[in-house]
Amino acid sequence: MGTERNYARFYALLKQMPYADKETLVEQYTHGRTTHLHETTAQEYRIMCDEMERVSGYAERRKALQSLLRKKRSACLRLMQQLGVNTTDWPTVDNFCLNPRVSGKRFAQLDAEALDTLQVKLRMIKKHGGLKTRAQAQPKTSQSMIYIPLGGDTAKA
Repeated sequence: MGTERNYARFYALLKQMPYADKETLVEQYTHGRTTHLHETTAQEYRIMCDEMERVSGYAERRKALQSLLRKKRSACLRLMQQLGVNTTDWPTVDNFCLNPRVSGKRFAQLDAEALDTLQVKLRMIKKHGGLKTRAQAQPKTSQSMIYIPLGGDTAKA
């Protein structure tokens, strides 16, 4: 009856509802047709999970977390831009973030805590003069010539 589905959403929401019972929920949203989750239709499953999100407050918490992450990402991108990183090119941003001294992860994989840490690092880089290019990082060497006469010719006065 049911199609192959990943039930992670349902069980994650069920954890948020300590007094809820799986069989009772399934029976309620299938109108008594079944108590087995795998026998729900796609529409019944979607409606049930949507309602569980609403009742548990999960949707609001998720929306608040997304808003917080958006603000933290924006702050990091602004700092990167100030340091000269081309933030309109995602591979460049990812390449910058993948450096182990920066974060070691792709930008999209950074959670709130990692974004806070990245923001501190970016501010420190900015405070200490910004990013160094390879030409700036390597000391410049200069050549000088020393003349040593090798012949026995010496000027006699």
